[in-house]
Order: sequence, then C-alpha cells, then structure tokens
Amino acid sequence: MQMLSSKGVVCATPVEAEWGISTSLRLPSGGEIGLYQPAHPTMTGARSP
Repeated sequence: MQMLSSKGVVCATPVEAEWGISTSLRLPSGGEIGLYQPAHPTMTGARSP
C-alpha cells in the first residue's frame, strides 16, 4: 500500500484482521476494487503435482 500511495493511488483506511490487512482503492472509472495483504504463508512459487 505504501508503494501505491507513493504513486498517487488513494487507498481507504487499512483494516487489520487475523488473516491480513485489507483496503480498497478507487479506479479511474469510479469503480472500487479490494486489495489485501495476507498474514499467512502463500502458495507463490509452489509447483503443481
């Protein structure tokens, strides 16, 4: 979220939960999209069986 903010993206106030941190941001079209940062390990880089 800091990286997005440094690029001028306005994020809603972050909310901390057991599973991570969530926020939302407004798109140029006026829509809103959710974004979260997990507090748990992710499967990034895992191989398929």
